[in-house]
Amino acid sequence: MSAPSPVAKAQKRPSTVVVQRLQRVAVGLGLLYTGAVLLVLTPLIQTLVLYATHIDVIGYSKFEHPEHYGLAPGKTINMALGSSDNVTLGAWFVFSDPFYRKLPHPHLQTYLHTRAPAPPTTYQSIQQASKDFIPEALKHNPTVLFLHGNSGTRAHHLRTDIYSGLTARLGVNVFAIDYRGFGDSTGEPSVQGVGRDARAGFDYLVQNGANPENILIIGHSLGTAIAGLLAAELGREGVRFRGVVLMSPFSSVRTLMDQYHLFGFLPLLKPLSRIPFMPRVITWSVKHNFDTLTLVPDIQSPALIAHAGKERLGYTPFPCIRPLRRLHRKSLS
Repeated sequence: MSAPSPVAKAQKRPSTVVVQRLQRVAVGLGLLYTGAVLLVLTPLIQTLVLYATHIDVIGYSKFEHPEHYGLAPGKTINMALGSSDNVTLGAWFVFSDPFYRKLPHPHLQTYLHTRAPAPPTTYQSIQQASKDFIPEALKHNPTVLFLHGNSGTRAHHLRTDIYSGLTARLGVNVFAIDYRGFGDSTGEPSVQGVGRDARAGFDYLVQNGANPENILIIGHSLGTAIAGLLAAELGREGVRFRGVVLMSPFSSVRTLMDQYHLFGFLPLLKPLSRIPFMPRVITWSVKHNFDTLTLVPDIQSPALIAHAGKERLGYTPFPCIRPLRRLHRKSLS
């Protein structure tokens, strides 16, 4: 048999090179995928991604000056409250517009009539004087306990817009807390810990004169899971409150992980669900397993589930919400 001609060898070389390059690309992509999966299953990475306490906007550190973030002087009171395990939480109490306009502080009335800027010491004086009226405000107006989502703090501009809208349009007070590890709060976040923080916020309102039936709990994104923990706990204790609003919720962290798409279009963990043992491995690896779906039967007060196509502070896939809605409807029937 004659040996292949040099021409035939030259024709085969390009195709061989292409195959080798494709093999290298496939191996590289496989390694990247494996690395991404291992990262997602790592407890530290889960904590960083879920809570994202490290993501903040520069300048969001002057919590004692709420007026720096678009809130009227004396309308928002900066404070610290303690959780049941001695964690200190930063919080803002925002007066309803009707009550705020009746506050008797002379500097405040000057501001309301002239809108003239005042020195920081005057703002602090107004805030300190207004703080004494919190119990009266709680007795006269309904109050929203606002539980924000991951990343940022209570001073995020989208959140302060919500406070302003609620206090002006609905005439309610707003109490916004930063969970442990967020903003100026101490400690590190965990499922049990942030649940305690939400309860500390609710208890503060009741202890200062609020009727539980005049407290509406609103949670956004990650805050919906925390609101679910609080609402279920109050339901088991027989405490009746105004209701709970879940804005862009998810049924569980486990479901959220299944629906997660890398770069918005590449499914990360879903392909692994076809491997018999992998779903158990993924479930076992979840460190912060918020599971609102299992809490729905314990929520005895009215609940509203709201969701848009894409939220501005993150994206909760709609399939993560369908089971929550179905179970909630069933619990009401």
